Amino acid sequence: MAGITTTPVTPASAPDTTVGSKEARAKRVTLTTSHGWSHTEEDDMSKQAAEHHRKAAEHLEHAAHHHKEAASHHEAGAHEKAAHHAHVAHGHHLHADHHAEEAAKSHVEHHGKK
Repeated sequence: MAGITTTPVTPASAPDTTVGSKEARAKRVTLTTSHGWSHTEEDDMSKQAAEHHRKAAEHLEHAAHHHKEAASHHEAGAHEKAAHHAHVAHGHHLHADHHAEEAAKSHVEHHGKK
């Protein structure tokens, strides 16, 4: 185009518009994904989902322990103690289910239904 000149901007000639430390700039950067989530939101959701998976696993381990205790007490004829451990195991199963559901919800919210 006649009368218009352009000057390419190279990294050496570009003005430094960054403000703050590298960490502070990283916190402000929010690139949007195709689903509308920013990378910082995406990272937070991944951490939350991972934590829910960990908690579900921990509750299942506790439930397994209490089921083993219940089995031992049943074999020994201590049915009241067996019932107590079975009840506690059931509570841990409920907590594990809750955390597994929360992890699944996080996944669906982030990645959509497929």
